[in-house]
Amino acid sequence: MTAGKAKSFIESEQYHFGAKMRVPVLEITGAKDGPLLVVASAQHGLELNGVAAIEQAYSKIDPLQLTGRIVFLPVMNPLGVWTRRQEFPNDMARYGKPLDVECNMNRLWRADRENVPAWEITELVWERYASQAQAVVDLHGWSSLSMSLVWGNEDNLEMTRSFGLPCFMTVGYAETKGTLSYAAQGAGIRWVTCELASQDLLYRDEVRAGARGIMNILRYLGMLEGRLNLPTLQYEFAEGHAETLLNVPVAGLLVSDYAKGEIVRAGEIAARIVSLDNLDTLHKFAALRDSLLFNIGGAESNHRGRAHAVVFPGQVAGILKQVTREWDNTDSSIKR
Repeated sequence: MTAGKAKSFIESEQYHFGAKMRVPVLEITGAKDGPLLVVASAQHGLELNGVAAIEQAYSKIDPLQLTGRIVFLPVMNPLGVWTRRQEFPNDMARYGKPLDVECNMNRLWRADRENVPAWEITELVWERYASQAQAVVDLHGWSSLSMSLVWGNEDNLEMTRSFGLPCFMTVGYAETKGTLSYAAQGAGIRWVTCELASQDLLYRDEVRAGARGIMNILRYLGMLEGRLNLPTLQYEFAEGHAETLLNVPVAGLLVSDYAKGEIVRAGEIAARIVSLDNLDTLHKFAALRDSLLFNIGGAESNHRGRAHAVVFPGQVAGILKQVTREWDNTDSSIKR
């Protein structure tokens, strides 16, 4: 095979809701035979950090230094991206509105939904690329209230760790039927799924983390030479780990002496609600156990979850996660 880079498109054959999906495909073929890695992003139209992360990784990779082949699918849901909605043509299910047709692309892998444009794209990607891959990386993005998180199957812990985010989660099986990871695991393909905070806008550090994660996966798979770029300390959350939701009992200003990613010791005050009338403390959120502050901030009551420090009863003002295991990477290495 000839080493090099190529750009093309795949396109749905049918018109759905008056439109076709036209999905860009960026391929890199290495100088030596080896694994196929498939990296997808923007299955949901507001989740854009992964697109920019792929752009960075694609520009950095030298085909002459690569073993195997990479297929990047940076904009899986172009109609969702261009119309600024999570699902095309209708994302109202995220507001709790029932729909007659499933429009969430990441619930349509290996499903039977021929009247949905997103379904046709998942079928094309699966048949041409994903089903032949040795590994799949699926990049998403959630609210800026939370830390970024990568997760994978507990039997493939080292690959999940190798992505290189400070927080990762291991599960017994891929999270939900119809997702790319669920389809991959069912076919015996290794997978990781990553949420890069936040939505709508690009965040420099998250984009860099995504690009670094792609390069780390390539090194882990032996497709590129070099050492993994890992944080000094990583926190693992096993499936079913203890979480404490900071449920708001009274309106006020949410304040905290802790930042996301810091450990709150048992009995310490993770956050407080302060009166906007007299600045008295109205409520304290004490940590029940040693936990990591994973999420902090009030949010609007919609799926975008924009942060706000003024909170109201019924909201969740934060999440404390009990760490299953800490990994010190100064003296350890990941096994391939």
